[in-house]
Amino acid sequence: MQNSEAFYGYYYSVQTSGGAVFLAVVFLVLTLGHFWKVITTQNWFGLAVVTGGIFEFVGLSARACSHSTPNVRAPFNIQVVFIFLAPIFFVLSMHLFLHRMISASRYKSLSLIKDTSLLPIFCTNDLLSSILQAVGVGYLVKARTRSAATVARYVMLSGLTIQILSNFLLVLCLIVFSLRVNSPYLALAVDPNLRLNTNLRWLGACSLLIVVRNITRMVEFHGSLEGYFEAHEWTTYILDVILMMLFMGFTVSWYPRGSGNSPRLRNNYPLMPRSRNL
Repeated sequence: MQNSEAFYGYYYSVQTSGGAVFLAVVFLVLTLGHFWKVITTQNWFGLAVVTGGIFEFVGLSARACSHSTPNVRAPFNIQVVFIFLAPIFFVLSMHLFLHRMISASRYKSLSLIKDTSLLPIFCTNDLLSSILQAVGVGYLVKARTRSAATVARYVMLSGLTIQILSNFLLVLCLIVFSLRVNSPYLALAVDPNLRLNTNLRWLGACSLLIVVRNITRMVEFHGSLEGYFEAHEWTTYILDVILMMLFMGFTVSWYPRGSGNSPRLRNNYPLMPRSRNL
């Protein structure tokens, strides 16, 4: 168990720098890679992944700084805020990608939720979850008493709960759409260039990573202020940061293959030939 410092009743483990620096570099590389993909393919939904990567990089950089400045609150606050809020953008990217895949398949009617309602429902959930998580983490870093930190955690828990429920809805939509579009009379009608089944599987894997991370955070914030998660730094790396690193690695497959200069690949993911009648 590592030593711990206290800020007005909130306890946390003294940060190590090696792991944070290494992971910050990894996220920087992944973020630049995604940004290059977004620019070259003009699939702008990928900017949500880029934003999440920037948050992880900033948070981990601040975490590394906390090692040399253990008595300064600012680096600690920055890493708590940015590492905790980064997955909000990853979740948003999943919702945008699911909508893009359903639209590109040209079988919107097979979606569990009506196409015109899909994004509004998910985006509303994302917004509500984001507000609660942002308010909660804001209160947490400003907490001066044990009771204030506890209240902040419960606000964060409510935001995480909404995000988990929204994620289960996404998985349900993904499974229903996949089963319907792979029925015998439709399976051969979907353009193979869409790589629909492959992308849906990657989306399912990304969703699983988010679920594990969110459940881990719920367990953490439901515990005491001097709980296991605060005393052992590995939990943050293995059950949060590395899972989000894998998320960014998996989502590289979301972008269309080939040159982004092709008019058919611009602004949509990926556009099938307009003249084709299914």
